[in-house]
Amino acid sequence: MLDAKGIDNNMHPNLLIWLGVVALLVYFFLGGHRRIRAITRAFGTSNAMNAVMAAYRNGDYITALKKAEGLNNSPEKTGEYCFLRGAMLHHLGQLDKSEAILREAIPLHDDPRQKALVYSTLASVLMDQRRFPESSRILRKCRPSVAGQGIQPPRYSGNLAAPGP
Repeated sequence: MLDAKGIDNNMHPNLLIWLGVVALLVYFFLGGHRRIRAITRAFGTSNAMNAVMAAYRNGDYITALKKAEGLNNSPEKTGEYCFLRGAMLHHLGQLDKSEAILREAIPLHDDPRQKALVYSTLASVLMDQRRFPESSRILRKCRPSVAGQGIQPPRYSGNLAAPGP
């Protein structure tokens, strides 16, 4: 297209494509690849979490445990991974392993609500092991972590020292 002075001001389409490719390469090499990987990793984690929860809702705890293992893609464990793994092991009846991994999860959570959920699940594991006094102590730890949060920890009678009839 010619302008008022008769000069062609359209750029050649191939030139625009090459400029776009060069701009993307410069962005990628200047650190953009880290952000892209982080976004991709977040989508992957979300998909893996959905797969874990779908298997859990279907009562397929073995598959849920296997899929939860896929969430741990770094050398250090996360609180979410430890909690999910501990909860699945609890459902599968592997109480000793469940207790150990849930105890690892407690210091990994900063959010009081998440920490209360881990305490509650650990207390449930201890009750299934018939360790009622220890379960009672864990539930008492749960209460301060949710104080003022507008949520209630699980109810207990306060006397878990001896099982009922």
